[in-house]
Amino acid sequence: MKFGFSTLGAPQYSLAQCNELAVSHGLDFLEVRTLGGSLDMPAYFAENPVPAGALPIRVLGSSLFLTTAGDADVEAFFGFMKLAAQLGTPYLRVFGGGDFSEDLDPEKLRHAASIVRRIREKAAAEGWTAEPILEMHDAFSNSERCQRLNALLDEPLPLLWDSHHTWRIGGESLADTWQAVSPLIRHVHYKDSRATEAGFDYVLPGEGEFPSHDLFSLLKEQGYAGGVSLEWERKWHPELSPLEEAMPGFIAVLREAGFTPHA
Repeated sequence: MKFGFSTLGAPQYSLAQCNELAVSHGLDFLEVRTLGGSLDMPAYFAENPVPAGALPIRVLGSSLFLTTAGDADVEAFFGFMKLAAQLGTPYLRVFGGGDFSEDLDPEKLRHAASIVRRIREKAAAEGWTAEPILEMHDAFSNSERCQRLNALLDEPLPLLWDSHHTWRIGGESLADTWQAVSPLIRHVHYKDSRATEAGFDYVLPGEGEFPSHDLFSLLKEQGYAGGVSLEWERKWHPELSPLEEAMPGFIAVLREAGFTPHA
């Protein structure tokens, strides 16, 4: 198992700054969603070369929503696919879109499936090998909904398991999610929260209600060999403390589960 963090936690940082922070905590990779205050990663990397000796970028996060994507959205995603090829990044995150409180619209599901097919056709034509992975998020925050999309595809879409969202929003136990879709899981997001009257608030790793120990014990027992990112969403929740203040809790959770970062 490999560990890293999403750059959502330090949205203004450069790649070099994020790399330095990850190395200082003994992590293995970065998950890149935003850098230098921008979400346009093809533009960022066009102006900012990768520093020598930088950690691998395991996941590149796009803003593509499959159920609502138009031609311009797909063309922008192709820019991310080209960038992933240049960076040697194996996974490209996409969203399904929608709201979990509403049922999945069959027509939107068919549209999502058509977008996946279009992406795969383009990738095959260009020789791009990075694998699009669907984040279990938004309307797709449980296994059954992801499986409904995959039922429309000749080859299932691999998954990024947002373990917090399937548990908190989707209402699935960690064990149930794993049992249902584990062969498709390529990457895992970890974060913690506490329930509030309005929903929930994110809190420092290990200080909330998320069953952190259960997650890492499950992954260890099942021999999961992929990546796990701390997803500290400071980009979307600027009230959160700096990523540097969340890192010790993440490392402590890993050590309690029997993992020892390199540092």
